[in-house]
Amino acid sequence: MTFDLRRSSFSDVAPAISEEEFDQLTATGAPPTPEPLRELYRLANGATPALPYYRSKKDGREFGLRWTHPVRYRRFEGDILLEETLKWWLDHPVRFPSRLYPFGENEGGDIFCLDLETEHVVFFDMEEEGEFAVIDVADPLLEFFDGMQSAEDFGAVW
Repeated sequence: MTFDLRRSSFSDVAPAISEEEFDQLTATGAPPTPEPLRELYRLANGATPALPYYRSKKDGREFGLRWTHPVRYRRFEGDILLEETLKWWLDHPVRFPSRLYPFGENEGGDIFCLDLETEHVVFFDMEEEGEFAVIDVADPLLEFFDGMQSAEDFGAVW
């Protein structure tokens, strides 16, 4: 999989991540970072997408991605590192399915994840419980980022 950053550009990008830093993340007890996310983080280690809106081709639902979590290197005060998100996620196994690997958030704190079983992008709605909280958004990760749109193109009023 290759990301086309001409279409999926980012701002507020933290410094690039090395393979050693991915290995250090796993050494903290976090699950191994899936290859599609590794590729994303090699190009945009925690970032704000220039085109932040996505309309699911599956059911037409609309989603806004505020940012992806940086693996390392906070971009601003209060930035949440991927390691912190994974620790929080793993500390609540009843609430969060282990097959989901979180990578970003929307404005409301709901979480975008990569489903490790299907390699689909899913949205975890923090106000729902169990499988009702998991919404299949796109497959694969590249489709999600390539399908992102600007507020004007999307027709967003929020």
